[in-house]
Amino acid sequence: MLFFLPTTADITLEIFAINGQLLSSVAVGRHASGYHLYEWNATDDRGSSLPSGVYLCRLRAGEHHDFRKLIFIR
Repeated sequence: MLFFLPTTADITLEIFAINGQLLSSVAVGRHASGYHLYEWNATDDRGSSLPSGVYLCRLRAGEHHDFRKLIFIR
């Protein structure tokens, strides 16, 4: 997932099922302003592989929240 930060911020990536259930929350760490690439490993918080499907992603960077729809195909 490619994302842009206007300022330095601590990043958290949250993955939700299409029904809104939180599946995974990853503290990505502090990043400087600019473009960054994060590769999601398609697992939930217990480390179980997630099946192909549509997921919602929330990228939190300080006060900024960005939502995206992900289509994952194994």
